[in-house]
Amino acid sequence: MNFHLDQEKIVIRTAGGSRLATAAADAIVAFETDEYDPATRTGWSVTAVGRARTVDDPEELTRLSRLPLNPWATGGREHFIVVVPEQLSGRRIHR
Repeated sequence: MNFHLDQEKIVIRTAGGSRLATAAADAIVAFETDEYDPATRTGWSVTAVGRARTVDDPEELTRLSRLPLNPWATGGREHFIVVVPEQLSGRRIHR
């Protein structure tokens, strides 16, 4: 999944009509991101819960298109979802 933290909002770039785009339209969602380094056995995990919205404003789409969200999967990824977190939780993982 392509995502970027834009100030206090999570921006997700996906394909229009994808399961993610359909499920997240005007819904309360949970978003989790993790990182783990097996060499040091350390990492972190963060979960955000908030309302997701589909971006359809042309000016906002233009601005979000400039974010460093470069899809590596083939096919069009011109659909943006913005999540405004209302609840955050996280933890560090260490030996």
